[in-house]
Amino acid sequence: MLFGMRLLATLAALWCTWPGATLAQTGEGRVGMPAIAISTLHDGAPPFGHALFLSDPSKRLTLEEALASDGWHLYSAQDRNQGITSTDFWIGFRIENDTPTASKVAVSHDLSHLSRFSVFVVEPNGPPVRRDISPVQPIAERDFDFAGPAAAVTVPAGGSRDIVIAFGNDFAIPMYTAVRLWHAATFERYATRTSAFYTALAASILTTAAFWLIYGLAMWQGRLVYYSLYLVLVAYTFTNFFGVGYQFVYSGERWLQMLGFHWSMFLLVAAAFAFARRHLELARLHPRHDLTMRIAILANVAAAAFALLVRQPAIEAPLTFVALSATPIYIAWLSWRAWRWDGIAYTKWMVFGWGLIALMAIPGIFGSLLDVPWLDLSQADLVRMTFAATVVESFILSVSLAQWLRGLDVRRVAAEIAAAHDPLTGLLNRRGFNEAAQSIKHPSGWPEDLWLAAIEVDGFKQISDRFGHAAGDVVLERLARLLVERRTPGDLAARYGGDVFLLLFATPTRGKAVAAIDRLRERFTRGPTVYRESAIHHTFSAGLVRVADHPDTEPAMLVLLADEALYAAKRAGRNRVHLALAARG
Repeated sequence: MLFGMRLLATLAALWCTWPGATLAQTGEGRVGMPAIAISTLHDGAPPFGHALFLSDPSKRLTLEEALASDGWHLYSAQDRNQGITSTDFWIGFRIENDTPTASKVAVSHDLSHLSRFSVFVVEPNGPPVRRDISPVQPIAERDFDFAGPAAAVTVPAGGSRDIVIAFGNDFAIPMYTAVRLWHAATFERYATRTSAFYTALAASILTTAAFWLIYGLAMWQGRLVYYSLYLVLVAYTFTNFFGVGYQFVYSGERWLQMLGFHWSMFLLVAAAFAFARRHLELARLHPRHDLTMRIAILANVAAAAFALLVRQPAIEAPLTFVALSATPIYIAWLSWRAWRWDGIAYTKWMVFGWGLIALMAIPGIFGSLLDVPWLDLSQADLVRMTFAATVVESFILSVSLAQWLRGLDVRRVAAEIAAAHDPLTGLLNRRGFNEAAQSIKHPSGWPEDLWLAAIEVDGFKQISDRFGHAAGDVVLERLARLLVERRTPGDLAARYGGDVFLLLFATPTRGKAVAAIDRLRERFTRGPTVYRESAIHHTFSAGLVRVADHPDTEPAMLVLLADEALYAAKRAGRNRVHLALAARG
């Protein structure tokens, strides 16, 4: 039976579109249109094959003139994508209520920002009833709590209504013509789910933006602030593109609605470039591309100002098409260069994130130029997918930022280590030793078993003069290795400056402390350093101080005490250890 009804509807449509046939109104006020039975209504499906279609490039036809036109033809899937155009379109069909009760039908369109969307309902014995839905119309004045164009049509039991829909835009936009038909109750659920979907996506993006904004301000990192601004503008633009922001968030702010959303598109492109040029380090690595992005930022900011002050959507729209399609491609390409050529690891996530947006933005903008019958996606569906991809992109780019921050932390730690260590020997330097030694000191003073030895190579200048400075470095490295081998957990070894080394170590008695440094001296003396087939014989002198004998002394002062003991050893003939005696109180 269902097949038979669809066949009859198709035959009726073909009859109406036969050469010479028009939609002239009959004497009874009925319009000959293909019929759709409510019992066969497939929620959300465009009425392809069950409606008539008329193109109105002049944008001037009235309902009567449109009905009298001979340009109607059977509405098919090939009519859904009309490219980037400002043409008006008309769709006509008949709704027949073959159910025992009155039924309400919803007629909707996915493009929420259409300049015109009018639904004409023709009753059997009455004038047409017109319902206009504009983008700035308050939600309270609409038939449904839906941000896009939608109208309700009630059909009495056993009755019918002829419906003619006229829609178009004041300036050229990607046009998907397919209106959708629903049972009213089903459409209300769809409207709720759609609003929740947009709200969830926007909330996700704004949450990510808030996190990075707070972090960026706290760390005073411009790239994080620009990334946050980009995300905020993405959320603002997409929610307003689908009308959710205008209708649910600031429905009473008509002035904001009148501004449109092209200005925010230009600003989000500018913010994307401002973020990318910093994150890809273009100023340092690729000055030409950095200059290109600077110019693009200024151009988009100027375009945003133009959109806010002059308000010429016919000029703004094509510019946004170019900017939104070219920007992700350009950034993705530069990110790939930074990853593969410059070796910046975190930019690979930029490739994935912006590459995803490039793949989605192009069909989202130019999808209306496609004619793929099996691809049942509207222009709004493609834009919705782009919006969803932006949420995924925000997570991917957050990984890139996290990896960059991790790199900053690693470099910070490496810098701190480098600042506290001697580059030749790898031991602590003066700064590192003082900081590390201070951390060992207790509030009540130094530990009882702690000793500090100051060690200096005897005759080091003569070694460097005879064998060269490189040979002197090798000798210092040899002594450093011996200190590391002697060092136990908790001990500190440092090159304090020149050929002076320090060893802060723990041992229970005076005799063991002297013996430990003496054994180190003997090893250094017995084993000459071989450099370029030359054997360099060397000795060292050492001064030893019991740290606990000076409980209130700072590390730098302890070094001076050990240094005095060292020079006492050198005055006594060198190649020996001198123990400093505690001062008597």
